Amino acid sequence: MGSNYVEFVREAAQAAYEGDGAAQYYIGHALTRCEETNALYQGADSADQAVSHLAVSPALRELERREYLDCSKFRRISPFEGLPERPGGYPAEYWRSRAVESRYPVAMVAAALDSPGQYSSQVIATALATGNADAMLLFGWSQASA
Repeated sequence: MGSNYVEFVREAAQAAYEGDGAAQYYIGHALTRCEETNALYQGADSADQAVSHLAVSPALRELERREYLDCSKFRRISPFEGLPERPGGYPAEYWRSRAVESRYPVAMVAAALDSPGQYSSQVIATALATGNADAMLLFGWSQASA
């Protein structure tokens, strides 16, 4: 996905809107990441101010600085200009739920892991049975870190 989240979302938006489960999932993932970053640094006036707490780790500070700059673009730019207006816009949760509805295997595994009470183990089994390598990797990492 890279780190130019706005450009990625802009390029994938139409395919996601038309039902591409992978595009829906990765747009949801990018938006979630940036919603978290923007919330974390909402009071910062600049990228340098936002990451000043990382002065002891220059490499991490630079990565986080780029993340701040990339994600802050969502405050000024809507990557969904070509899509129809909808109440509530196009937040991360909208795309994540669409990806599950599209039965994109990675989205199914992620949703089942994030909300185990809401999804049965059959959801994970169905997703893994597709042979999707990313879904298997996500599930494997979750089990290794458990």
